[in-house]
Amino acid sequence: MTRFYTTTFHPRSLSSDLFEKYKKVASYKETQFYTQQGVFKVDKGKLYKIIEKIDKPIIEHNMDGFTIIEDSNGYEVIPVTSQLPCDYFVKRNDVAKYELDNSTLVVVKTGEYFTDFYIEGDQDNKHISQDIVSFLSTLN
Repeated sequence: MTRFYTTTFHPRSLSSDLFEKYKKVASYKETQFYTQQGVFKVDKGKLYKIIEKIDKPIIEHNMDGFTIIEDSNGYEVIPVTSQLPCDYFVKRNDVAKYELDNSTLVVVKTGEYFTDFYIEGDQDNKHISQDIVSFLSTLN
C-alpha cells in the first residue's frame, strides 16, 4: 500500500469531530521503543525490530493546491530473540483507520495530540486523488 502525506496541514490542526462522518474500520494501540540499535515493537507478546525498506523514490505532487508526498516504501518486522536494549524511549500511539471512498485514512494520536495522518491506498487506483482532495478540503 502506498501512503499519501500532506505538508499543507500539520497533524495538530485535526480535531476529533472531523472524523465523525467517516466509518471507523479499525482501532488499535501501538507501542514502539526507540533505541540506539533501532526501533522495536511488541506484538502479541513477541519483540520485533522495525526495518524501513527504502527502495522506491518519494514523489511530490500538487493536487488542487495541496502538497502531497507519495511514499510507496514499506517496512519489515524481524523477530528478535534477545531482550530490548536498556536505553530506550517509549512512544505509545492510538491508531484509527477510517474508510474513505477509494482508500483508508489513518490517524495516529499520541496522548491527547494528533501526531500523524495519511491516506493509504493502491497507487494504481485513479480515484485516490479524489479522496485526498476531498479530505484535505474539509480541513480548510
